[in-house]
Amino acid sequence: MVRGISNMSQLMAPQGPQSFETREDFTMERAKWKKSLLLLALVIPLLFVLSFPQTSSAQLPFHVNGNFFFQAGGKFLMNDRANEPFTDFFSGSTGTEPADNTAGWYVGMGIDMPLWELPWGDVIVGTINIDVGHFDQADKTFLTAQGLPSLTAPGRGQDLKQQGGLTTMGIMVHPKWRIAALSTEVNGKLIQPWIIPFGFEVQAFAPPTAGMNIFDVGSIFGVGVDMVLTKRLVVGIDNRWHVGTGQTRVDTLNTTVGGYVGIRF
Repeated sequence: MVRGISNMSQLMAPQGPQSFETREDFTMERAKWKKSLLLLALVIPLLFVLSFPQTSSAQLPFHVNGNFFFQAGGKFLMNDRANEPFTDFFSGSTGTEPADNTAGWYVGMGIDMPLWELPWGDVIVGTINIDVGHFDQADKTFLTAQGLPSLTAPGRGQDLKQQGGLTTMGIMVHPKWRIAALSTEVNGKLIQPWIIPFGFEVQAFAPPTAGMNIFDVGSIFGVGVDMVLTKRLVVGIDNRWHVGTGQTRVDTLNTTVGGYVGIRF
């Protein structure tokens, strides 16, 4: 009986020091995890740097080389920018011609840097790409001197006209996967299909949206084919999909279809 009371008194004794030690151990463990995460954040980018070939471009296998390219083609919006304040002055209610053109053009440039050649022959390159697109729209007459819309009255509102058009710009960073199993030769020219499995993109639009925001962030996916004409000259075609996250409160989904000319190094 005495032993039982003694055991109960031990269980009911204050656990302050032990609790403090447990809390201290937890704090130290959390600090270790923070250091580990910080170390990973510093080391992972270095892996990409170290993965670049340690030889000159002349020593690289022909199908691995990097590429500096210029591109152009058609750009297509999945949704127009009609009935907005800065594109057509709310065409749905004012009667101005709507900014509903969804077909435009783009030009751009980029660079492919070789990252890895996989054991089965596929090649992964890292790409940095910038393009600028444009969609023609009709010129708009906005406000008269009295502050009212003027669509047909002669001589009124001419001092507050806006040139129509929507301009876009995209900055993209993504891997490009050259698929060896689908590569072939046609008349001595190497054909290399590739895909963009994922990527990061910042898009800018002008005029801005109703919320005065011009930037959207999102991802990019695509497919394409390189045709290597000579050891240094390559041409190709591609189709890319640009998916925004809605930061502008406007659906910015768009696609590009075009061609490019590149110089391998």
